[in-house]
Amino acid sequence: MKKKKILILSCIIIILLLLLVVAIKLGIDYSMEAKIRKEVSLITKMYDVNNNEDVSSIIDRTIVKKSRYKKVEEAIKSYYKDIHTSLENLNFLLDTDNQYNYLSDDNINSDDSLFTKSKDNISNMKAQINENFKLFNKYLDDEDIKLSYMADKKLTKYYIDFYLDVIGSVDVTNFKDELNKKCNKVINNLDTYGEALDYLVAHKGKWSIKENNITFKKNEYLDEFNNIISNIVK
Repeated sequence: MKKKKILILSCIIIILLLLLVVAIKLGIDYSMEAKIRKEVSLITKMYDVNNNEDVSSIIDRTIVKKSRYKKVEEAIKSYYKDIHTSLENLNFLLDTDNQYNYLSDDNINSDDSLFTKSKDNISNMKAQINENFKLFNKYLDDEDIKLSYMADKKLTKYYIDFYLDVIGSVDVTNFKDELNKKCNKVINNLDTYGEALDYLVAHKGKWSIKENNITFKKNEYLDEFNNIISNIVK
């Protein structure tokens, strides 16, 4: 009877120890998951149009030093690093300080009579904006691209699901809409510059540069030209 009690007590102790080990592991896992989620909440501030903080330092640092969660964090940070780079490229193209005035006297005087260089630059600018916006959206929407960052980690479905849950936890619909509006605005302006240059080509000899401004021989030409450039949104 005594041996039986000792055996039962030993089993209970072993079970309690196993439960304690499991509880400690779950506690550690929860803590690491919470840290990773907090990192992502800081990184995704880049989706806030009113936020001016640079998240590069957060993307480049590592907070989980070991275990499978280190691999998950590496995948998440790599994913957001590529998104951040794509967004930086796009923001540079859309920045009003970087918008070129193709109707300035300097540009008109430095180009040929058909404005070949200007039209090529406009075409290239539009292509870059469309390409970077398309790439940015692919990072956010393409599941295969998202999963590619976990491809070499050799982790179980639990960690893959956690990774997908974390990077999919932020609603970027409003941000994408605002970014799309910015892209359309700049592309509209570029198209308008192209249309204005085409008008100048078609009316060669009927306009000139005087005191840094484009002047026309007839008011009707000036009115038509002003009607075109009125579509440029500041």
